[in-house]
Order: sequence, then C-alpha cells, then structure tokens
Amino acid sequence: MKKTLQKSPIIYFSGVRWEDILQRPQQLVKIWARERIVIYISPERALIQRFNHFIKKPQSFFRRAIQIEKNVFVLNLPFYLPKRHQYLWISKFNGLYTSLVLKSFLKKQGIKNYLVGVADIFSAFTLSYLHPLCIFYDCVDNWEEYPIFHNKRLVTLLEKKVIQSSNFIITTSYYLKTKIQQLTNKEIFLVNNGVSDVFLTHQKISPSNLLGFKKPIIGYFGAIGMWLDLTLLEFCLQRDPSSYVLIGPLITQSPLFRQKFFSLLRLYKNLHWLGAKKHEVLPQFISQLDAIIIPFKQNKLIKGVDPIKIYEALALGKPVVSTYWQELEKFKPLISLVQTPQEFLYKIKEEIRLNNMKKVKARRCFAKKNRWEEKANEIIKIVCNYLNKNETKI
Repeated sequence: MKKTLQKSPIIYFSGVRWEDILQRPQQLVKIWARERIVIYISPERALIQRFNHFIKKPQSFFRRAIQIEKNVFVLNLPFYLPKRHQYLWISKFNGLYTSLVLKSFLKKQGIKNYLVGVADIFSAFTLSYLHPLCIFYDCVDNWEEYPIFHNKRLVTLLEKKVIQSSNFIITTSYYLKTKIQQLTNKEIFLVNNGVSDVFLTHQKISPSNLLGFKKPIIGYFGAIGMWLDLTLLEFCLQRDPSSYVLIGPLITQSPLFRQKFFSLLRLYKNLHWLGAKKHEVLPQFISQLDAIIIPFKQNKLIKGVDPIKIYEALALGKPVVSTYWQELEKFKPLISLVQTPQEFLYKIKEEIRLNNMKKVKARRCFAKKNRWEEKANEIIKIVCNYLNKNETKI
C-alpha cells in the first residue's frame, strides 16, 4: 500500500452542519484533517439563512467550498433544494448538483485519488457520480425511525442505495450492526462513539450561570428534541426540590413538544434551561452538576443510539442515570440504567449519595480508553486494510 493512498483526501457526507453541536462527524473530520484534506458535505442551511448569507457576504456565496480549518473544506451548495427527505426527485436533483460542485472543486484542487465516508443517506444519489478508492457507510442512526421523516419508503430506499454503493459499513452501535446485517453480506465493523480531549483534560472552573442554584444540581446536556421524555422529567420535578438544569439547543419544531417544554419551564421554578453552549466551555458547566440524567423515550430510534454524552459525562467523573436500552449495557456498572420513573428518581438520589473518588476514577479511566482520536484512527486502519486487500484493483 502506497503511503500516498493511505493519506488520500476524504470526502465526508454528514447529516449535521459543521456549525451544529459538535458530534461524531466533526470530531472524526478534525482528526483526519491533521494528515489530509477533508471535504465536509452537509445539509444546506434553510433558504432564509442562505438569502442572508448572499446579502451579507455575496463574494463567498458562489464559492465552491469554504475553508473552515486547516485542511477542512465545507462544500458550499447555495442551490441545494429543501425537503430532500420527502421527494425522490429532489434527492436525485441534489445528488447531481452536489456531484457537479464537488467534481469542480476536486479538479481545481488537483485531487484524483480520494476516499468517501457517508453518514448521510440523503447523499445516496451523489455517490453514483463519484469514483473514489473506496466508499464506507458510517451508520450513526436508525434513519427510518426519525419522526420528521414521513416518507419511510424513500428513507429505506436511500439507505439501501448507500449500502449498495459502499465497500464496507461501519456502525456506532451493536443494534445498528445487527440491522444492517439483515440488508447486506458486506463486511460490517463496530466503531463506537468517543470523547474529546476537551473533557479529558478539563480543570474545574465555576461558571457564573450556575451559581446560586440550589444543590444538588441534576443536569441533562445535548440537543433537546422529541426523544426527550418530558413526562419522566416532570415526574422528577414534582417530587424532587433539587435544581434541574438543561444545557443545549431546542431543535424540534413539534408544536406539542415545544408547548409542553415551555410549560414545564413556567411551572417548575427548579427547572432551568441554559440554552446551547460551545463545546470548549461545556465541561465548565457539566463539572458543576452532581449527576447527569438521560431521560430518553424507549423506542426504535433510541435503541440504535450510542450516546456521546455518556462518554463525556464519564470523562468528567460524573454519575449518570439513564432510561434503559440494551446498547447501554456496555457502560455498566459505571452508570445506572432504570425502567420506571420511580426507579429513575431513586437512582438519581442514590448515585449522588454513594458517589466517591474510586467511582470517579473508574469513570475517567473508561473514558480515556474511548478518545475520538482512537476512533478516527481505527476507521482509517479499516480503510487501509481494505485498500491493501484490493490494491491490484486500484
């Protein structure tokens, strides 16, 4: 295997925008970019946001790609059509359009040999126009179960097309691996999520936002969406005078969820919403919490989730109480998994009461073995092994 091929540029199709909450796609790309060019392709912003971009920065509106960091380019797609998850023809148009912009950028950069990673099934039709050294599907979600995707037939079709186009598949959870095994005979690798050094090297600093909250402080951090069980949260608020803190953006457009969420904020004075925080400062807030809760609904969407927030909470040595799903068994006994609201509240109090330095060290030790750097390198190793096996075909 030639060294130049091992360090070939990577095109990564992500389901999250670069500027969104830092998740697996951005974490992997940042590490890969230390040794290669990475082109990051994600869903375009809403039309009104693109219009504002044109008004404020017309000179960059038509640029093929925008360099975000060293070796990281985000493809610019101003005419990418919305509602891609509803109509097949829109997915096909976006696929062709994306490929034309991408090929133009590759030609300008003089890039001929490249790798493709796909974490966004709506990029399926772009893959047909590309000729990379290899394509791998980085399966991070159970796409069919997202409530915003009403056209389930289209979602199923697109995921099958991505699997068909891929040389091998990587999944973030055992549940997703088992699901994909039913759809293909191709090789599937399990590479779980991880934690960044920002959490592992954090030194405790008290942010003013949490000062004055009644102790103990119980918190959730991450995106606030329909997977959050507000009924379970209210059960705890009704029976526990502790301070409950939510850190993260409200991302759902569901009127019922939003109404219920803001109703809880008005009704319960011990519930506090701090909004989104930058990744670099997030550990400062989480370090002030006495326990972390993950009150997720138990459904097929959640069954496939390997929560990054657990790795991050453990890196800070924090007790974690979560609703149960099988994927979380690997974290036991470092976290508490519960089935009922009564048990959920009981375990919160127990975890705080029985917390000690031995447990803190065990949590941090687990997190150190799951750094994003190891995960990114593991994927590159899988890619290199594939290229080695298929060197005669390159």
